[in-house]
Amino acid sequence: MPDLPDDGQDGDYERLVEAVGDGVYVLGPDATFHDINESLVSMSGFDRAEILDTGPWLWHDDAEIERFEDELRRLLVRDERSVASVEATMETAGGDEIPIEVTLTLLPTENGQYQGHVGVVRDVSERKERERELQRYETTVRAMPDEVYTLDADGVVTSIVPPAGSTVTTSGHHPDKLVGRHVGVMMDDEDVAAGRARIKRLLQSEDRKTDSFEMEVVTKDGERIPHENHFALLPFDEDGRFQGSVGVLRDISERRARERELERQNERLEEFASVVSHDLRNPLNVAVGYLELLQEDYDDDRLDRLADSHERMATIVEDVLTLAREGDDVEDPDPVALRAMARQAWATVDSKAATLGATGDVTVVADDVRLQRLFENLFRNAIDHGGADVTVTVGPLADESGFYVADDGPGIPDEDREEVFQSGYTAAAGGTGFGLAIVRRIADAHGWDVRIADGDSGGARFEFTGVETA
Repeated sequence: MPDLPDDGQDGDYERLVEAVGDGVYVLGPDATFHDINESLVSMSGFDRAEILDTGPWLWHDDAEIERFEDELRRLLVRDERSVASVEATMETAGGDEIPIEVTLTLLPTENGQYQGHVGVVRDVSERKERERELQRYETTVRAMPDEVYTLDADGVVTSIVPPAGSTVTTSGHHPDKLVGRHVGVMMDDEDVAAGRARIKRLLQSEDRKTDSFEMEVVTKDGERIPHENHFALLPFDEDGRFQGSVGVLRDISERRARERELERQNERLEEFASVVSHDLRNPLNVAVGYLELLQEDYDDDRLDRLADSHERMATIVEDVLTLAREGDDVEDPDPVALRAMARQAWATVDSKAATLGATGDVTVVADDVRLQRLFENLFRNAIDHGGADVTVTVGPLADESGFYVADDGPGIPDEDREEVFQSGYTAAAGGTGFGLAIVRRIADAHGWDVRIADGDSGGARFEFTGVETA
């Protein structure tokens, strides 16, 4: 390239310039290109001759040309050996607009006169897209209702973004006051140790990438606020070393308050049910005893009907007590074979001429006693409404998200499918109306969802989802 400084190595310089991936040009004092390399020709899409004839106006507008001129003037004032860069847009021959960064270096002046400059043109499309992507991430993080933080490998806060709409963190500190300090400034030692242990397990695990645990944020005023801490490991460095973690803190104060209130309600409900059932059972047992004495002396159909009423009362008392006790969350579930549990429950009900079928097996994580009670209530419901010869089927859902219990009875109309889970609702003569309410309570205690659909044979199909399998 003849306009580069001549040191006897023009051929070497030319090969070097042509070998670089960036576009390179030499612009003379007359604002025309004296030379360009092939990379610049390829980047722009224009013919070499057209580029040399037209100059930079071929792909820059007047406003951008003026920005280049301003930067060159500043270079001339500062130091002729200085380097500057300008971000601009190149409009290619195909009509595309490429973001570019042009590095400007002055050619040696003669008698203080500007002799032109060399420009290195770099396509920064990928960098700009990455910057836009990072900006989108930042906007997303700042819009989150939860607090987001990063820690280094030693547990020192490297960044923290308060919940959206807040200028201070959940601990009451301004973010700048926490960066550079150990996370223990906003957590007690026990929670710090718990977090460290979980990070250690993630580092040792080949499958798990994230984890969470409940902790308390300690504010600068000493208040303790319950939070759920969801976190993940940051990418390792090129040598495979642990670089820290990123996490999201969610305030669970309201959830904790609801849980405590629900526990109190359940305790009051169970206490009430126990008292009522106790106060009803005593006089009921007395009535049953006298009735048995009368039946020994008299053969009267009316006494049999009275015995049926006593039995119904005893069932209602038992169902009320069961309903009250099934609201507690399942604390320690175990793997339970679905098919075996269904058969075990079937053996406890008066199945009459009904049939139990199965379409497959799966092992679910559940409280085995409550799961058996769930099946018993669904089986009784199917027999009560579908008749003595109804067929009941139990099996896993096709998407493996849970299981179902279906029958070939008359089914449940769409408009009644939510109402049937309410306590006291029954469409069967002699029913207590608590069976399906107990089913829902057991499902809720496990964290399962239950819905009613149409069975393959036209009957009712109860589907349980959100079920953990083993």
